[in-house]
Parts: sequence; C-alpha cells; structure tokens
Amino acid sequence: MTPPPPVVLNPPSPVVRPPAPSAVTPPAPIARPPAPVTHPPVRRADLTQFAEFGNLDFPASLRIFGATESAAGAEQARRTFIVETAEYATGTEEFAQGFAVTTPLLLSDVSLALQKFGGSTGNIWVELFEDQGKRPGRRLAESRHLSVSGLVDRGGYRWVIFDMTQQDGGVVLQPGRYWIVFHTSGDGIFNWYFSLGKGSGDPDDSRSRLRGASDWANILNYRFNFRVTGMGKP
Repeated sequence: MTPPPPVVLNPPSPVVRPPAPSAVTPPAPIARPPAPVTHPPVRRADLTQFAEFGNLDFPASLRIFGATESAAGAEQARRTFIVETAEYATGTEEFAQGFAVTTPLLLSDVSLALQKFGGSTGNIWVELFEDQGKRPGRRLAESRHLSVSGLVDRGGYRWVIFDMTQQDGGVVLQPGRYWIVFHTSGDGIFNWYFSLGKGSGDPDDSRSRLRGASDWANILNYRFNFRVTGMGKP
C-alpha cells in the first residue's frame, strides 16, 4: 500500500502593518484684530449735567501795547511785560487741537481763544473729527459759520464761540479722542492763543499742516487754548 504524500504547509504571509502616522504640526492661530470698543446706547434725555473743559487759562483781553496818556496829553504806546504766544491761524497753515472725552457728552459748542486783527469778508468756523492714528480722521460735525465782518476787533484775546447744535441738535460724543480744526475763508486775520508746555492731554495733541495737504504730520510743542461745552451724565 502506497503511503499518502506528505502535507506541505505554506508559511504564513507576513503581516503588513500600516505606517505610523507622521506628526502633524497644528496650524498657527490666525491673528484676529481686537474687537471694536462698543458703548451702551445713551439717550439724549439722560445727558442733563452741564459740562465744560479744555485748556481754559489764558490772559483775556491781552494787549502787548497799551495806549497811555502823557502829561502833555499826547498818547504814547507802553509795552506790557506779558509774553504773547499765539499762532497766525489764517495764513498758509491749518491748525488742529485734540481732546479726550471720558464720559458721553452732548456737544453744544466749541470756543477758541482768538483775536481779530483785520478783515471784512468771508467766514470762520470749526469742524470736529474722530481720531485716527492720533490725528484727525473722519469728519463728524461742522459749526455754524461766523461772519468775519460781524466780529469786532476789541483788542486782546477772547473766547469766540462756535455753535455745534445745527446738526440734529448736537452730536453725542462717546468716550474717546477727538479733534477741533479751525477753518477760515475770505480776508480775516486772526491769531489763536496757545499755552507753552503741556498742562494736560497727550504730547501730540496739537498739530498743523499746509493748507490743502492730506496729512497732519507736524506736531506742535504747545497746547492751543480751547473750550468744549455740552451736557453729560449726572
């Protein structure tokens, strides 16, 4: 009897393991701009407290030369010893003054310490701007225009008041930084008084530019005299 053939067993197939996953570097987080600062809505009816601030201290009615009468009855000019610090505000340059609001304010008027030296045509006015990069940005409001001929040269510097209520009864300013820009047309000659040094505010809150220029690049080392008036929260 013939024995059965031997059984040949095939060796097991090698186990093929999938390659180990490579380390995955997570994507870098996307830098997102900070969320804009939002303020709760403020009703005009809630703004009932009178508010006034600015660079208020200047020698009102300052006269560098004052007329005096001599013993013979002839007038002579006597010089005072008060230093006049002012910019020729109706020349080839435009000037801007920054200020900050810490609580909501219903703006009623803006005053500048001005002296008129001459002129009879045209107008003067101010415009209010938002801050953009510590310089005037988007325009918010414009004051009523004052006729140059209607402003009398009474000698010395005095508050010239610019009414800001013609736009919906006044603009409500939220906490932030703003700019006042003085404008003129016609032949008016005005100086705008300023205080040496920085009693308050930021170091670069007074700027100028050539008329028609696009950038307020010139930083001034003094602070114009101005006054902001309105109604705030009690």
